[in-house]
Amino acid sequence: MAGSTEPPSPGNEARRASLPADAEALVAQVYLPHRLDLPHGVATVDLELVTARIGALTVGQVSYGRRLVLHTDETQDVYIVFVLRGRAEMSSGTGEPRVIDVGSAAVFPVGATGHVSVSEDCVGLVIMLSPGTLEAELEHLLGQTLTDPLELAFELDLRTPLGKSWEPILRLLVEELRRPTALTRHPAAARRLEGVVLDALLLGHDHNYRDLLDRAASVGPRTAVGRAIQLIEANPTDAWSTVRLAREVHLSVRALQARFRRDVDMSPMDYVRQARLRRVRVALVDATPATTTVRALAQRYGFAHLGRFAALYRQAYGESPAATLRRPPLA
Repeated sequence: MAGSTEPPSPGNEARRASLPADAEALVAQVYLPHRLDLPHGVATVDLELVTARIGALTVGQVSYGRRLVLHTDETQDVYIVFVLRGRAEMSSGTGEPRVIDVGSAAVFPVGATGHVSVSEDCVGLVIMLSPGTLEAELEHLLGQTLTDPLELAFELDLRTPLGKSWEPILRLLVEELRRPTALTRHPAAARRLEGVVLDALLLGHDHNYRDLLDRAASVGPRTAVGRAIQLIEANPTDAWSTVRLAREVHLSVRALQARFRRDVDMSPMDYVRQARLRRVRVALVDATPATTTVRALAQRYGFAHLGRFAALYRQAYGESPAATLRRPPLA
């Protein structure tokens, strides 16, 4: 029925609207007030909005099914807009419009108006976060207090080596919107995924603290847990043990275990398993049953016992690894 809206689906926030006023109201409930300008003679939209909270982030996939222009007033939060399909022209404040497609994204800063012109087939992934959340993470990475507000470049290029690091993150976020798992339902897991998104933005994008952040990164992680995590993430398939990790970061086994519990709310070996599971999930999403098997990928990432791996995977993602492998590729 024209103008009707659908209630949220269990486990996420999936909604539709056909009247522009209803679409504006639904999106404003999640993000911010805005105005829609439709072409002459077009009176309806085909809004589809799917959202989720991931820690301090609001993540949503949105499409209007029409060619239109969206205008916002000055924002109080930071918005990252990725185009998953189609094409858009976006501008912030008085800046010139930039073409944003599947190889780029736009970062709308605090305190500026926004203008977004989308194609009929455009599908966007929109991440909203508070500037305080992002600046707190930047201070954590730098190990010092910021002297000036964070200023982010408007366009994020996903084709650069650093920009390409977003690809598995985007796949994971879209998958979580479609089929929420423990990554978003469990508070500790959601905080870790939130941190991955924040760090990808700060480390893979241009801003006024980039040079300082690069210098801090060249020194290496400042904590023993940070150094251990860097070792694990760089080589997740190595034969890690708590003893070996403790030796690498010059701590006793007991001290390393205690600091992992304090900093990331899990044991070192739990972190190793989670890192390997994340790699397997990304590989399964990208693969097809015709070219690989669950057993091959599990063994590649260090899971020798297939039954135990399947149980861990189901506990983490709410489905079997075979179900992930069989799912059609993301649009």
